[in-house]
Amino acid sequence: MQIKRGITDSIYNGKIIIFFSLIFIVLSLLGQEVNYNKNFKTKIDYLIIDKDTIQKDKWNDIVISQKDSITFIFHCEAKDTTKPFLFNIKLQNENDINIRSSRTRVALYYGLPEGNYQLTIYAFSQRWTSYPAFLNFNVNNKEDSLRNEIERLNKENIKLKEKKEDPTKFVINKSHIIIALILLPVLVGLIIAMFRFRKRKKPAESYILFEPDEELNQKIIIEEETMATPAPAPIPASEKPSYDELFLENQSLKDEIEVLRTQINILQSRSFELNKQNKELEEKAEKLSKGKKELEELQKQKDELFAIIIHDIKNPVALIKSLVELLRSYDLTATEQMEIIDDIFETTTKIVSLSQEVSRILSLESTAITLNLEQYNINEIINDVFRRNTVASKNKNISMLLDLGSDVPQIELDYQKVDEIIDNLISNAIKFSHAGGEIRIKSINAEDNVVVEISDNGLGLSEVDIQKAFQRGSRLSAKPTANEPSSGLGLWIVRKLVEAHNGRVWVRSALGKGSTFAFAIPVASIKKGNGNGK
Repeated sequence: MQIKRGITDSIYNGKIIIFFSLIFIVLSLLGQEVNYNKNFKTKIDYLIIDKDTIQKDKWNDIVISQKDSITFIFHCEAKDTTKPFLFNIKLQNENDINIRSSRTRVALYYGLPEGNYQLTIYAFSQRWTSYPAFLNFNVNNKEDSLRNEIERLNKENIKLKEKKEDPTKFVINKSHIIIALILLPVLVGLIIAMFRFRKRKKPAESYILFEPDEELNQKIIIEEETMATPAPAPIPASEKPSYDELFLENQSLKDEIEVLRTQINILQSRSFELNKQNKELEEKAEKLSKGKKELEELQKQKDELFAIIIHDIKNPVALIKSLVELLRSYDLTATEQMEIIDDIFETTTKIVSLSQEVSRILSLESTAITLNLEQYNINEIINDVFRRNTVASKNKNISMLLDLGSDVPQIELDYQKVDEIIDNLISNAIKFSHAGGEIRIKSINAEDNVVVEISDNGLGLSEVDIQKAFQRGSRLSAKPTANEPSSGLGLWIVRKLVEAHNGRVWVRSALGKGSTFAFAIPVASIKKGNGNGK
């Protein structure tokens, strides 16, 4: 019956507390004053920022950042705390106010906007309202960061000072050693004397057994000498804790546990966010590092390209200068003059060709390749390029053979750019073939692709040459057999133009046994909007 009556009273008291808490909240919101009883005082015991407990002498100047959590642990000093009471917790700044009531003695805030805050906490029951506890603090990200940096520097300064050697250290240590040597025999003698004294006197061994009775307050102490001591007096019933006190204490502990769980969840959430941000930063750093390496590689290739261009232009220009000086210095016949003029023309043609090739390189790098797509049979382009290169092959006594597939279909392509691809490959085959060599041009219908192969029995390529054959500005180990100019840019242009058609390019070669350069263009139409087609 007493338990039921206690539960009924606690429910009744709980309703009254809720009623009064609503009244206090309404009065606070309306700005009306509350009459505080100074005999009851609310005090803040601990202030915790994140996981660090702040000393009370620093409470007058608290600055945190928005990422910090701030926790207040408090209690009420009251003459009569047996009756149920609540805490009213109010946090306000210039723009906002937050008021709540709680049984727990812990208040936690996290992610507060920047500004100056005032915290007011007081306890209240049906009959009294305690004098409140006040605390001001500031949320300012910049100031908090500066303070942390100053604290770090101060700690480093203290560490540096501690590392300085003490000039009296050696003297003190030496004196300690002398005193220890003097006192050592005395201490040894004392220890021996104590040991002998203990050996003579053996204390009585005792054992304590606890056997509770109905009142749970009697103790029987049995010693080997059968000496008993009187049992302690039973606890008066008036001093036993009441049911309401135990109930409130239990509820308070539950609330504290819940707050701590909330704080743990917040910290775990922050840890997850920090790990995520750290991962994103690592990915960005990796991308930046990769981009830096690519830029360094491009810069290196650019330097190599300019070195190649300067080298290839320098020799023809020097030759032109020599030929012009020859024309001016000697009386030459008309035939001799014409021969020199032909040499000058041929040399300037090489320079113009080289400059055009460089212009194409710059154009391919600066903008996306635009294709003028139309339906063509690639055999027509092969025949045109074959006719143009017949004179060059005859001059080196190299035979060229055509092996064009009759079932090669029409496909969408850019005539001029495919013409340039095939022309580069055939002219390279002529440059790197010896007199009396043979070049075979072949077209194949490979179902989904049209494949073109240009094979020769010339110098061939090493494994290293094959790996870098289509890189920009690559100079291969093989040299043109008739000292023809070579910039190392032709195969790179071929790859760029083939890839613009969604195709691929490759080479098969063996050193001293010739090479086969090939490319494939898909039969399917090139999709518009891929940055390559028009």
